[in-house]
Amino acid sequence: CQYPFVPEQEFRDEIRRCVEVWGLRAMKFQPQFQPLNPISPRARFLFETAAEHRLPLICHTGTGAPFALPSLFILPAREHPELTIILAHAGSPVYVAEAIVAATVCPNIYVELSSLMPHHMAGVLERVEPSRLMIGSDIPASVPAELGKIVDYAMPDEAKQQILWETPRRVFDGA
Repeated sequence: CQYPFVPEQEFRDEIRRCVEVWGLRAMKFQPQFQPLNPISPRARFLFETAAEHRLPLICHTGTGAPFALPSLFILPAREHPELTIILAHAGSPVYVAEAIVAATVCPNIYVELSSLMPHHMAGVLERVEPSRLMIGSDIPASVPAELGKIVDYAMPDEAKQQILWETPRRVFDGA
């Protein structure tokens, strides 16, 4: 995370440097910690910077309301249709319905499924195409459990392939 409360140009320069020097592949927005309302004018430069560098923007959702509500990412997604926005934790699980709505109304919003229990995943899997879903984790210790949720879930192998491999590869590698 690049702390967003430095001067805007300093933030933009640091992201550009990270892309050019380190090959940065994505940005992460933690509205519950940073704290920054995604729909405030003060947040606009985050979305603009990610879009400018064609970086997917991973946005923490769920815990940390009100700024981590999935619905707050609808407006920025519509303002930046070229930007891929990933709703990390799919609203984890209290706001999972908001994540479903956001992904349904914005084709550039993707849903990351970590921290959801299988019964919460069911609603997401029924309403959002696997090509817009992915698995991930903030905590390395939870990776086996997160992978197991998808591997063990009763869904077609093609959907598992999309969630575990194809969608993340396409989003992060630009393939």
